[in-house]
Formats: sequence, structure tokens, C-alpha cells
Amino acid sequence: MFNRRGLSLRESSPFLMKLLRLIDSSIVAALLYPIVMIYIGFWAEQYARLSILSFVLSLLVFHTWGLYRPWRGQNYLIEFRAILGAWVSMASIILFLLFAFKAAATYSRVVLVAWFLMTPLSLFIFHGVARGMLRSARSKGKNVRTAIIVGAGELGISVATYIREMPWAGIQIVGFFDDFKTTEDLKKNGQSGKPVLGTLIELPVYLREHPVDLLYITLPMRVEEKIQGILY
Repeated sequence: MFNRRGLSLRESSPFLMKLLRLIDSSIVAALLYPIVMIYIGFWAEQYARLSILSFVLSLLVFHTWGLYRPWRGQNYLIEFRAILGAWVSMASIILFLLFAFKAAATYSRVVLVAWFLMTPLSLFIFHGVARGMLRSARSKGKNVRTAIIVGAGELGISVATYIREMPWAGIQIVGFFDDFKTTEDLKKNGQSGKPVLGTLIELPVYLREHPVDLLYITLPMRVEEKIQGILY
């Protein structure tokens, strides 16, 4: 798949990703405060240090674990696994540092366990809300990405059908490019949704003249030379 610069909401996506990272790290750091106040009753200096450390660490660890890659069209469970994996990795680093600097004894085990358990769930809820807001925007025609499918064979039709069955993903298929199939051929086979826009030779010209966001190549591997030509 190939991405091109989009419009409106997509133009602000770099800013939104940075904002999401800051909010995630703020959730990690801020969640420690109410837990400490509930179980201990006062905000001690060591917890302030731990809060700052967790903020900085989460900025690095979460990015390394790919929490801010595009999740459009993917299952929520996959994202939760990524969040959980990133948090387990970060919690391990924190515990290592606490024991390495012999500071573990100054922290309440109840507080740490509660924090370790509640943080990934809180992050997942926040990410779910954020994805829901983006899904709502896409349902209103905002942040919609256009796609071209190269190959109007069985695989290409399957990809088109799959995308149509998940409108919340915000992907709009423009049409197909194929050397052998035509729009009439697709209509005869009951596939009247999108047209065949041209042959593979005509694809580069079309892409130069039309702002397409995604390109799905569904050609069989036996035509590897054609695939390499498309990539070139």
C-alpha cells in the first residue's frame, strides 16, 4: 500500500499523534496520584519522582512498541495486546530501576500493583474513545481515504468486498486496474460496485493525475515482473 498526502483531518494527523502520545503519558503519570491518595492519604516525594519517570519512559517505550501506528480497520483486541505489551515492558523497566537503586522498599506494594493493573485498562479505554471519535468522523465523510485495487480477479474482488463490509474503516474504493477484466465483465459476475479504470500500463498516469491514498496489489505471484513494474 502506498500513502499520499490527504486533506482536512488527515493533514493534522501528525499533530494528533503527538497529542495522543502526550495524553497517554499524562494518563500513566496522573493515574498514580489518586491511587496514592486512596491507599496512603498523602502525596510523597518518591511518588512524584516515579510519576515524572513514568511520563518520560512512556514517551519512549510506547512509541517503540508501535502504539501510534495506524489502527484503522484492525481489531480492538490487537491494539489492546500492543498496549499491554508496551506497559509490561515499561513496568519491568520501572521495577528494575527501583530494585537497582534500592528504592523499592520506599514504595507501597499495593499502590504499585494497583497502578500496574489499572494503567493498561485506562489507556485502552482512552484509545477506544479516540478510535470511536475518528470512526464517527469517517461515517460523516471526514478523514476518508481513497483506494485503488490492482487486479480485478478473485483476490481483488475479495479485498473490495472486505473493505465494503467495514465502512467504519473510512476506506473508499475508487475502482480497479486490470489487463484482462473490464467493467462489463465485473457486472456479468455480479460485481457492479466499482469500475475497471484501465490497464496496468495506464495506472501510473492515473496515479499522477488523481490523489489516491491506498494502492492494493492483488496480482498473483506468478506475474512478479508486473508487480515489480508497478512498484517501480
